[in-house]
Amino acid sequence: MCEIQLVKRINRDLTSQDKVEFTRLMKKGASFNRDAFGFFNDAINFKMGKSFTKKKKGMNVRKLITNAKGDFLVGHNRLETDGDAKNNGNNHPFVGKNWIVVH
Repeated sequence: MCEIQLVKRINRDLTSQDKVEFTRLMKKGASFNRDAFGFFNDAINFKMGKSFTKKKKGMNVRKLITNAKGDFLVGHNRLETDGDAKNNGNNHPFVGKNWIVVH
């Protein structure tokens, strides 16, 4: 089963501790849901067809989280039940013209 993480601050930007906690939640969720992951907020939309815990060649995902601006982050760890974990079209978040969703 997939897993969704959310950290949100009311009326102010996330703190560095909030981002550390979000990273911890993503890492913990990846131990059970290891086929793909993604996260987003108003300023960033990122997804990858690998586990959050696997090294991403040439990319520092934790740095993307640390540098994320805004008052929330939503993350998704995917356990492949249908489709292909490497095909990012199957991975969350899904983006439309006026919306972003994880389920």
